[in-house]
Amino acid sequence: PSQAFEGQVSGGYKNYSTSGGVWSGRATISGPLSERVAGRLTVAGTSGDAFTRNIGATDGREGEVDEFAARARLSFDISDRFLADVTL
Repeated sequence: PSQAFEGQVSGGYKNYSTSGGVWSGRATISGPLSERVAGRLTVAGTSGDAFTRNIGATDGREGEVDEFAARARLSFDISDRFLADVTL
C-alpha cells in the first residue's frame, strides 16, 4: 500500500485459431485510508473457451478457463517504531 493514490488496469486476449480465445484482466487501486492506514486492493480474472478438444471426454471441453481472484492488503503505521501489514 502507498500513501499516495494510485491505480493500474491491464487486460489481454489470446486467440486460439481452432476453438476461440481467452480474456484476462487485472485492476489495482492503492492509497491512504487515514493518516496512519493505507490499503491496496487487486482483482484479477481469466475467462475463455477451451483451447483443445478431447474427443474421448464426455463434454469435449478440456482446458476451459473461468477464474477470479482478489487480494487486499492493509498497512498500519501504529507508531514511529511499529508498522503492521495484513494481507487477505
